[in-house]
Amino acid sequence: MAEDQSANSQERRGMRSLAIVDTMFLNLGEPTGMDLHISSEIQEYLSREEYFSYALHSVLGIIEQRLRAIDRPYKVEVKLEIDLFDPKSEHTDITVRIKEKDYKRILDLWDDVGSSVGSFLKSLSNGSTMPKAADDGLYDFINVIFAPDV
Repeated sequence: MAEDQSANSQERRGMRSLAIVDTMFLNLGEPTGMDLHISSEIQEYLSREEYFSYALHSVLGIIEQRLRAIDRPYKVEVKLEIDLFDPKSEHTDITVRIKEKDYKRILDLWDDVGSSVGSFLKSLSNGSTMPKAADDGLYDFINVIFAPDV
C-alpha cells in the first residue's frame, strides 16, 4: 500500500515536472507548418502513451523550428519500424525529406537537428520530467533521418 502511494506520488510529481518542461520545449510550437505524415501505428502509440506523445511532439517542434529558416520545402514522415536483426524490437523513424541537391547541406542540417533532438531526449532521462520507466528507452526509440527529396 505504501509502495502504491509512493509510486502514485512520483507519477504526480512527474506530471507536475512535465508541465514545467512542457512550456520550455513545446513553446516551439506543435508542428503545424510542415508537411507531416504519421503512420497509423504511431498514431495509436500517441493516443495511449502520453510521455511518448510529449516527446514526439517536442521533437517535431524542434525539427520544425530548425528547418523553418532553410527556405526549402520539406516533408516529414513518422513510422514505426521493426529492427531487421531483432524482430521483437521496434523504433520510431522520423524521416525528413528536404528539396535540396547539396548533400553536405543536408548532412549539416541533420547534425544540427540531431544534436538538438539528442540533447532534448537526454534531458528527459537526466531530469525529473518523466517517471524513469517512461523515459528509459525514448533516446533509442526515436530516430531522426534526413534525406534528399529531389
